[in-house]
Amino acid sequence: MMWSLGRKSGIWWRGGDASPPDRERRRSPRRMVRLPVSVTRFRDEPHRQCLAVDVSQTGMLITPNLYGSVREQVFLGTDEFNGRVSALIADQRPEGTAVAFADAEEGRRLANWLTARAEGRTGNPQMS
Repeated sequence: MMWSLGRKSGIWWRGGDASPPDRERRRSPRRMVRLPVSVTRFRDEPHRQCLAVDVSQTGMLITPNLYGSVREQVFLGTDEFNGRVSALIADQRPEGTAVAFADAEEGRRLANWLTARAEGRTGNPQMS
C-alpha cells in the first residue's frame, strides 16, 4: 500500500504514490542514559546539576528544563569526563530541554562516553 502526505493537513493517508512515513525523524538514534550532567551558560559560571535523559551523536535531552532561549549556548560535562562540550539549546519541551552539540567531535565523544556508562561499560573518557 502506498502513502501520501496531505498538502494542507500534513497527515499521511493510504492510497498515494509516496513512501510511508519514517518513524525516526532524528539524524541519529537516541539512547536512554539517565545520567548526571553538569550545565553552565558561561565557562566561569558555577555549574547546574541536571540529568541527561537520552543522548545521540548530535545532541541530548536534559531535565529539568534549562532557562534560556533557542540557539543559546551552554556547556556540558560530567565530573569524570575530561573537558566541556559546547551545545546550543535546540528546543524546550515539557519533558526537558533538547540541546544540539556545537562541536560534533567533542559531542560524539561525550555521547559515546555517556552511552558506555549507561550500558555498564567503563566509559573511558578518551573514547572516540
